[in-house]
Formats: sequence, structure tokens, C-alpha cells
Amino acid sequence: MASSYAFILVCSLLVVNKGAGTKGECSPIQYLVLGTRGIIHCSFEEEFFGVLWYNTTDVLYHDAILTFREGEKSGTGYLAGEYDVFANGSLVVYNVSKWHESKFTMLFLKTTSELPVRYNFNVLVNANTFIPFPRVNECSDIGEVCLQRWNQQSETSCFIRDARLMIPLTWMVRTIHGDRNISSVLSVTNQTSFYTSKVSTTNPFAFSARLALLVCKADDPMGLLKRNQSLVLVSKQKLDPKSENVITKYFKIGSQIRLECSANQFLFLLWQVKQTSQDKEILIIYTVLKEDTFSRRYDDDYNLESNGSLAVYDVTVKHGGLYSCISGDGITDNVIMYNIVVFVLPVPPYPVIQGCNHEQYCVLDVEREGSLTCTLTGIRPRVQLDFKAFNHQSSQRIEFFDKHLLTNDNDGTFDVFLTSQYRVTETEINKVTIDCRVIGTEIDHLQLATKFDILFMSGSKQRSPHLLNNFGF
Repeated sequence: MASSYAFILVCSLLVVNKGAGTKGECSPIQYLVLGTRGIIHCSFEEEFFGVLWYNTTDVLYHDAILTFREGEKSGTGYLAGEYDVFANGSLVVYNVSKWHESKFTMLFLKTTSELPVRYNFNVLVNANTFIPFPRVNECSDIGEVCLQRWNQQSETSCFIRDARLMIPLTWMVRTIHGDRNISSVLSVTNQTSFYTSKVSTTNPFAFSARLALLVCKADDPMGLLKRNQSLVLVSKQKLDPKSENVITKYFKIGSQIRLECSANQFLFLLWQVKQTSQDKEILIIYTVLKEDTFSRRYDDDYNLESNGSLAVYDVTVKHGGLYSCISGDGITDNVIMYNIVVFVLPVPPYPVIQGCNHEQYCVLDVEREGSLTCTLTGIRPRVQLDFKAFNHQSSQRIEFFDKHLLTNDNDGTFDVFLTSQYRVTETEINKVTIDCRVIGTEIDHLQLATKFDILFMSGSKQRSPHLLNNFGF
């Protein structure tokens, strides 16, 4: 056993230096977190004779802090309970302190007949608040592209907290022609050998008007960070429908919606909606085209198609509202807005005249002065009803007055009731043709009407009504 150790020490003069390490196995720069258990990774899958770990680069005149030979562990650091080793050769530091920020060396011996292989490590200790990438205010730590709403008083900031070295940060705008600098302010503070860098900008829309993709870039030549940039999509809070061309579209409940965003090339886009029942805009989905396209969806009812179109496969009442899509390439942006009206046909799908059975054309026996009632049940959107003489000739013979319209809201659909007084203005006639029809809508499917006749009898007795409905579509 003693001869084996002597062999290793002698061969230390003739080691094969692998200071650059093997990427993914023995990286020359390693990070530990203060106050936690840390691992200096240098792993070997195949069987090996042993490893020796040193907390110095001078392996000839210092003892190993840990030796691991044929499954047996020893060394001053191991015996003191400060260090341990995994079976793959990686060194375990039980409680990381600032003193562990040092140079470490591993001697790896595959067999006793081969020269040891030397691995050198520069170990840096970060504070437990350190995040190994630039972090944007109000964004998560998981590295996704976040979205920030912007107003006149906004400031977008990015920071790296408690790094062992000072890391400068810069704000840039991503465009179709590459990243471009924008005005920003960098501040750096130093506390107990840990640096915090922060960069802020108040002008994200230096190149575009409504939507900008900002990139917070870190200058990290020492490779302290796992990722040297973070992205945030910045959107102005409100669009003014009065300044945009709003396209109105009508969709029947249960149908499908497809709304195009832009025919132009884009790097990013954002869909939002101000629903009919809401006073504020609601985010639906946004996407950013980068190395891997990133999208975030806020409502599972909506789907983003490959060309940027928004799709709803089963329309319900809640999908009505004012939709807007903003898309851009970092230099120019485009806005398109839709007013989506979701309609529901009433049951039955025509105005119902009180006194008619709606199986045949209706003829009512009435007095020359009286009242008529017309109803719709379960219609959307809210509409109005009106009585009109069917033609010009009839309009000279009857007048309607004292109309009362009542509308009940049934959780998104409406029941509409119209009662009107009438008076015949010519004594010679005995029949007038009348319409009860829907008004207040531009939806062809809801331009409903029921035509019927009223016959003027000498008494108030009514004969059996007959109706054949004209649904008006």
C-alpha cells in the first residue's frame, strides 16, 4: 500500500496535465454557493485506481486533503469532516465558506502502471443570492422571455447580484438586422467582495413604436454566468381603437374563429383582448422567434398558428370583444384590431307574436285599437324589436304608439319583449299586414322578422290564429 502512494507521489513529477479539463466532466472553472454543500465536478464513468484532491496547485509539498484509492477514503480534509468524494471522483465540500475560493488540483490514476493525469480547478464561491444570468425586474428566474407592460413612468432594469467579479451589463434592442444599443445607465456596487451590477433604460422604443424586444447582455469574459443574456418583450399598455382600422367580424356560438395578425415578417407578436364583459385588456398569447421559438399562452381556449394567426375552435359567449395583435421586427411594427361579435340565434329562431301558434301564417282578429306583443328568447347580442306596417300602403292605415321594450339578461343571452299600442286610422279597411322585426344589428343571421295580418272585427272575439312565418333570412 505504501509503495502505491510512493508511486503516485513520484509520478506527480511526470503527470499528464489536463488543466483545461474535459467539458461537461472536469470544467476548469467551478462554482460553489456560500453556506451550502458544494461539489467540484470531475467524474469518470470507467473504473479507476484512485484520485487525490488538493486545495493547492503545489502537490509536491502539500498533503492531499482527500485520497480515494480502490474504494477507500482518507486524507486530512476527509478525516476532519470537511470533504468527501463520490464514487465517480467528484469532490464534495460539506459546508462552503469563503476560504474554499481557491485553486484545487486532482490527480487521477486509472491504473498503477500509468502516469497520473492532473486536473486544475479555479473554484469561485458565490453568495447564496447569486443568480447565474442577468435578471430582469418583474421576470422569473427560469430564463424565459417575459413580458412587461410599459407606461410613461416605467423603467426597465436588469441586474446581477452578488457576483464574485464585476460584470458590466448593457441594454440592447433586438431587430431583424441584429442587436442595437439603446440609451441606458449602469451602476455597480461592491459589498464584502461581492458585486451587484444594474442597468436601466427609460427608452425601450428607440426604434419601434409599440412593441420592443430588449436584450440585457452581460460582459462575462471569465465565464461566471451560465447564460450571458436575458430577453424581455416590452409592450405599450393601451391601444386606441379610434386611431386604428377596426375590422368587425361575426361568429355564431360553437363555430371557429381564425384571426390573421400580419402578412409581414415578424420576430415577435402579441395578442390581447378586451372582452365585452371586461373593462381592461387581457393578454392571450405572445411569441418570440429566437434560437428556439418561445411562446406563452394565458388562456387555453386560444391557439397560435404557425403564421401568427389566432384560433378558437369552439366559440362561446366569452370570446366576444375587441382583439388586437401587435407584431414587429424591431424596426417597424404592425397593429390589426378586430371587433368580434358572438351571436346566438333565439329559440325559436324568429319573433313570436302573442296569440299566434306559429304553425301557419297568422291572422289575428282584433279591435281597431288595442295592443300587440312580440318576443324573442335567448338571443345574442342585445337587440331591439319593432312593429312596422309591412308596406307603404299599410303604413298609411295604422299607427303604433306607447311602445314598451323590456330586455332580460340570462347570463350572456337576452330575452326581449315588446308591447305596443296601435290605432287604425282608416275606417274603411278591415285588414293590415304587420312585421315584428329585429332592429339594432348588422348581423345578417339576426335580421329576423315575423309577418302577420290583423283583421278588424266588430267585436273583441278572436278566431283561431293561423301562422306561416317569414323568418327573414
